[in-house]
Amino acid sequence: MKKIARIVSVALAVMMVLSLSAVSLAEPTGTVYIPDRIAKLNLPDRPAYIISLKTHTESAPMFDEFGNPVMSTTCKDRYTHAYVQNTGIVEDAVIELQFSKKPDWAGVIWAEGFENLEVDDNGYAVTSMEGHLRQPGTWSASGPCDPITGKPSWHVTGGDYAYMAGKGPVSVQYGRNGHINYVDYTVEEDFFQTGMEGCSTVIRYEPVTIMGDSDPKDAKITMWYISTVTATYPAGNSIVGVSAVYRNDEKNKLASYKISYAASETETYVITYAPSTATLVENHMDYKWPMDSNPPDDAIVKLPGNAPSENVVDASGKVLFSVHHYTADEPIYGEYYKNGELKAVTGSGNKINKWYKPGHGKEVKGLKPLSSFKSVRVK
Repeated sequence: MKKIARIVSVALAVMMVLSLSAVSLAEPTGTVYIPDRIAKLNLPDRPAYIISLKTHTESAPMFDEFGNPVMSTTCKDRYTHAYVQNTGIVEDAVIELQFSKKPDWAGVIWAEGFENLEVDDNGYAVTSMEGHLRQPGTWSASGPCDPITGKPSWHVTGGDYAYMAGKGPVSVQYGRNGHINYVDYTVEEDFFQTGMEGCSTVIRYEPVTIMGDSDPKDAKITMWYISTVTATYPAGNSIVGVSAVYRNDEKNKLASYKISYAASETETYVITYAPSTATLVENHMDYKWPMDSNPPDDAIVKLPGNAPSENVVDASGKVLFSVHHYTADEPIYGEYYKNGELKAVTGSGNKINKWYKPGHGKEVKGLKPLSSFKSVRVK
C-alpha cells in the first residue's frame, strides 16, 4: 500500500509541475518596446544587394470563337499607331524565370500550394502551368450557389504573389512579371527590447513608386519603406511573438501591433491592440459622413472631429455607421491557435470578450476574455 501511495504522490507532483509550467507560460512578464515612430527602433538599412527576377510566360495571339483576331482597345503599334492583336497565355504554358543571381532556394506559389524550383548556376529556372487551374500567385473565391441556377452568387479572382527566392538572411517575394512585392531581412536581434534571449526578427521592406521631376528619365522613382517588424521568441517564454505595422506616411507612425502569448506548449493567443486613442466609423451602407463631405471609400475610416459619437441608424433602425471608440493599447481583436491552427476569434461590439469559430461559427467556451490581455507595451 505504501508503494502505491508513493507512486500516486509522485504522479500528483508531476501533474502539479506541469500545471505550474502552463500557468507560468500564460502570465506575461516584462515589457515590449513599441515606439510610435519606426525611426526609434534603430533598424538596419535595407540589404544593398537584392536578387532581381525576369519572367517569360508562353503566349499566343488571341482569336474569338469565329476565328477572328481579338484586337486590343488600348494598345497601339508604336510605328503604325494601329491597334494590335491581343495575346493570351496558352494552355499548359511554359514559364521561364531568370534570376540575377542563383538563390539558395526558390519556389512557385500555386493556388494548390508551394512548389520548389530547381535553379541552375546561371540563375535560370523553368516551370509549367500544366496541371494547374490558374496562374502562379492567384487566388479564387466564390459565394454561395444560387438554388435555381446552381451557379455561385459571386466569383472573384486576384492576387499577384507568384514567386519567392532567398539567399542568406534575405528573401524576396515577386509578382508574375518579376516585380518585387516585398523583401524580408532576418536579423538575430531584439529591437523590441524584451530582454528575452534567442530572438529572431524579420524586417519587411516594401517598394513604392512615386512620380519624379519633369525630366522623362525621372518620371518614376522607386522608394523603399519598412512596413512590418516581426519578432519571434523561443518556446518556454510567456511572450512568443511581437509584430508591429508602420504606415508609409511622413513620420512612419505605428498603424497596429500584435503580441502573441503562450497559454501552454500548444496554445497561443494573438492579441491586436489599438496603437493610439481614436474613434473609428464603420461604414455599413456605402453612405458618407458628413453627407456633404467626401471621405475615403474604405470600409473603416478615421473621421475628423465632426464625426458621429454614436451609431447612426435610418428610420427603420438599420445601422448606417457603427462608431468604435478605442484608447491607446486597448485590446481590440484576438485569435486563438492550437497546434498552429486557428481555432477561434473574438467577436465585436458587446460580444468582444466572447470567442467564436472562424467564419462566424459557433461560440467557443473556456477561453480567456479579450479584456484580460493587458498590453505590456512601453514607448
